[in-house]
Amino acid sequence: MKFLILAMLLMTSCSLFKTNTSLKTVSAEKLLKGMKIVGEGRGRLSFKQQQYLFSFDAVLKENKDWIFAAIIPLHGEEVLVLRSLDQTQIAQKSARSLEARIEQELALESKDEMAESFMQDLRSLNSFLLASELGHQRICHESSPEVYQCTFKESQFQLFVTDKDIRVKKITRSPYVLEVHAQNLTDSFFTKTSYHFYSREIGPELGSHLDLELFWK
Repeated sequence: MKFLILAMLLMTSCSLFKTNTSLKTVSAEKLLKGMKIVGEGRGRLSFKQQQYLFSFDAVLKENKDWIFAAIIPLHGEEVLVLRSLDQTQIAQKSARSLEARIEQELALESKDEMAESFMQDLRSLNSFLLASELGHQRICHESSPEVYQCTFKESQFQLFVTDKDIRVKKITRSPYVLEVHAQNLTDSFFTKTSYHFYSREIGPELGSHLDLELFWK
């Protein structure tokens, strides 16, 4: 009987801790490991004039290729591949179906360099988030109670932390910004990851060029 009561108290205390603990008290490394980049779920890809709903599967292969396969109703499977994420730079092969769709949609805004900037930043951010799996080290130090400055390879990143969610972006001079937003923390990971790609000049408040929302199982 005593054991049962103790077990119930432990379960209750653990549940309260997970629910009420501010993410500001959690280490940067633990927060970053909670952002899923590999797995399956459902998603939404939004542009200024179009939106696609899909189910997806994302994997990191032994050769460090990150493959994102989306099943889009009425379109079938479309794939985006980031090759050899353990390397800093590598020439991309011809665009796969999902990457080509992104290029076409962004081209409607008559910005030829926009799709290239998105793919470069997506590669950098995913490499940063998969640092452990890629066998590389990332170093983060707290610059304020809500902001961490992180170094990965030769790049600099910022991690912004609130009580309930986190955001990550790479520090660049590009006129475009790709930001990753993680929400809905469970016992071990964030169940929602959103990529927001917007113009630095106007900021995300006036709308993104591209939003990729992933809801993980």
